[in-house]
Amino acid sequence: APRLLQAIAADGVVPFLSPFAVTTKKGEPLRALILTGCISEIGILIASLGYIAPIITMFFLMCYCFVNVACCLQTLLKTPNWRPRFRFYNWALSLFAVLLCLTLMFISSWYYALVAIAIAFGLYKYIEYKGAEKEWGDGIRGMAMTAARFALLRLEEGPPHVKNWRPQVLILLKLN
Repeated sequence: APRLLQAIAADGVVPFLSPFAVTTKKGEPLRALILTGCISEIGILIASLGYIAPIITMFFLMCYCFVNVACCLQTLLKTPNWRPRFRFYNWALSLFAVLLCLTLMFISSWYYALVAIAIAFGLYKYIEYKGAEKEWGDGIRGMAMTAARFALLRLEEGPPHVKNWRPQVLILLKLN
């Protein structure tokens, strides 16, 4: 967990996590380790697995859900660098896993599921607001590019219908 937190912070996508990107001379993420230890200590002090288990379950299921959403989107968008190696992989399997994760979240604890979804949505909007753009892009822009590509390819299938024709006006002026 500390190394994962340090790696997320080092990416710079979530700006308020940047203090946890620091490592020691030996490469140990000390600040992330301290934060993880404090979170673990809070769990120990609560001393009731009934309160802690649903929270942990929600965030693990959200993690699996988003991984499957990413796999499904990469397949449907036909991203050139997406080459799954699993022999029986299909985008429908990823979509089924997304629905299964969401269903399990609401079956186990619907109010924790709503809180986890709200936190994930809030984090997404925060990242979107801060404008954290990295070289790997995002799925929403990928969907827009794929829709535009699909529409452009469909235009070449035949001549435009009279009702859909748009005039292309070109005016040549001599401005001397």
